[in-house]
Amino acid sequence: MPLESQFSLSVELTKLVPLGPVIDSAGRGILQLARNLRKSGSDITVEEDLAAVFGRNRIDPRFDSTFRTAVKESTVHQLGALLDVVLEAGAGPTVLRSLRDRAYFSTVVQLSLLTWAYDIYPLATQLARALERRLEKAPLDQKDYPGYNALLGSLMACREQTAGFQWHLIFQAVERSLETDASFKDIRTPRSHIDHGELSEALQVDVLQGCLDMLTSVQTLSEDRFLHIRTSRGFKTLIVWAHHVLGLTVCLQPSGSDDTVTFGDGDVNVFVVVCPEPEASVCLLDGGSQEVFRISPSHDDPILTAEQRVPAFGFGCHFIRRWHDMAPSADVAADGGARQTMQSIVSHCAWSLEVNPRLGHRVSPSLLRNTAMFIFGNPALEFETTPGYTRGGFSGEAALSRVLLAYTQIENLEKCKELPLTPQLDLGIASDSFQVISRLLLGCALEEYLHILQRASLISWCGWSLYVGTFGLPNPTQVSAGGMFVVPGVPSRGGERKRFIVDGPSTSSPVGFRASVPPSSITSRPVVHYNAYVRDAKLRLLVGTFKDSFEVTVRILTTGEGGDQDVRRWDTGLRTMQDVCALLHVLGECEHAPPEPGNSVQLPESCSLYDPRHVKDTKYPAEVDWVFTLLAPGNTAKQWLALYDVHCAVSFEQSDFTNNVVLRDGKCCIDCAASTARRLIAERQVQLNTGRDPGSTSGPRYAVLVL
Repeated sequence: MPLESQFSLSVELTKLVPLGPVIDSAGRGILQLARNLRKSGSDITVEEDLAAVFGRNRIDPRFDSTFRTAVKESTVHQLGALLDVVLEAGAGPTVLRSLRDRAYFSTVVQLSLLTWAYDIYPLATQLARALERRLEKAPLDQKDYPGYNALLGSLMACREQTAGFQWHLIFQAVERSLETDASFKDIRTPRSHIDHGELSEALQVDVLQGCLDMLTSVQTLSEDRFLHIRTSRGFKTLIVWAHHVLGLTVCLQPSGSDDTVTFGDGDVNVFVVVCPEPEASVCLLDGGSQEVFRISPSHDDPILTAEQRVPAFGFGCHFIRRWHDMAPSADVAADGGARQTMQSIVSHCAWSLEVNPRLGHRVSPSLLRNTAMFIFGNPALEFETTPGYTRGGFSGEAALSRVLLAYTQIENLEKCKELPLTPQLDLGIASDSFQVISRLLLGCALEEYLHILQRASLISWCGWSLYVGTFGLPNPTQVSAGGMFVVPGVPSRGGERKRFIVDGPSTSSPVGFRASVPPSSITSRPVVHYNAYVRDAKLRLLVGTFKDSFEVTVRILTTGEGGDQDVRRWDTGLRTMQDVCALLHVLGECEHAPPEPGNSVQLPESCSLYDPRHVKDTKYPAEVDWVFTLLAPGNTAKQWLALYDVHCAVSFEQSDFTNNVVLRDGKCCIDCAASTARRLIAERQVQLNTGRDPGSTSGPRYAVLVL
């Protein structure tokens, strides 16, 4: 009797070649934990090493409860019935273990804070350096600490699994406390020697190194140990770490001033003096203010770069406040100048939509208004959508307008209010809305992954995922052109987590999919036969695993007139399919009766049938309006095949097809579809004649009508 699987063969071999009890039941539990941690990107030995340092600290009881509630749940989001990759959000192996162990929980909380506040790559570098330095005089057999690569994986896993906790609210509370004290005005303003934002939250590696042991000493011997830090940077992070997380009382004092701000009600355990950089130091004192241990900064050490993130809801307010020199918690709606700047940005967007029909036909005035309310964080704001473009203003207004337009393409915008974005407007050469949001999500990690951004269909960072609308392989008429979704979670396949899904290799245009009318003939009102040369088509998804990504290939298998002996395949990707949809005008139901289902359809007057791949070989009068029709037979796979053929023609032969592709669903009649195609031809000609499209000065007058 043949075996059903290779696993069955493995079982049979185990019976023939018994190895005995390789590992006991307790060991198997540890081994399974190690496997789960490794699949999530972490490592059991690294977590053990980190717990030996961070796990000694006690989390404040109130903060403990709040944090547990925020991170204990886990969810799974399906990306599509044909795809075995899902999005896992919330508690994973690292967090689940920490919920049962005090030391690991303390470690997870503190690492979650550090990974939120700082760029994760420099954090892994500087944390590895700090762990090494604290063991400088230790015996050789005890100098065991995790290196950069191992730390990076564990830090990323911790950040992803604790994304449900909103650290920005804690930092905002610290900001508000500083706003109420006049002596800290210079710390808050960008004109001071202590910069506002990223620089004020940066951290020196010496301070990080000192906190690894000194906070533990202060917390353990609270009446006989005090921590004294002089630094120009990172003081807000130190306040959150020592006071909010560990429950210590922190006193913040500007250098050369007697004024202080105290966080906490008990005796002061931690003194933070904000001073010029050359005076920075970390010192542990005893009850008599005698020095126990001191760490002086090394000027050769780089600064631990802060990565300040803000929620997607109200993202634009961060820049409005900065441009108008407003306090971090100021109400932008109450400031006349800020309101004028916001209106200018909305008007700029309306102007961009007017001159860019490819995007304009997808964004209504009401959608633009609602999205503006979202990005400026106030549903009560009212905006005019009259197009307007004025030179001058703040340097970032045009870039913020691009971000606002990108927001309009997020299908589930109301569900991603807490999406953590990097508040920077250096959008580079981002060519579409997906790339704009991707750059804001990746932040400081952009350069690391820029090489895969062009072919990525899903990008996951900080525990959130951004993906295109073609996941699930819906009917093309159901895919919003340029549409994308944002949900919490990290791509996972069999427990193995990655941070990207990218397109696999693509094949060339389908050469066997043609109309029944020969390409050399152009006939008025031809009878078009569906399913020409293609009897059946099916979609399959192939998934490969690489270092940082899953590679997904969409395979279209067609069966021709020769049956099983005439099977062909074409490979494409989910991102490419989304790019195809960006060309489309999808026509919904019209007031007329749709054509009866059948194998053929008669085109209206002035429509001509042609294969778009041979357009450049055609000689035709420039004054004639042609509508080139490509067949889209009944099932979804055949429709995607037809659209992929159009995409190949647009990409490699005739760029003037762009934005002139009309896709008709079954509820629209042929005459209305052809009328829309002719309207697009006229609009395109107006653009060319008036010079409103700076990228083109001439071109044929035609559209592709996909039936």
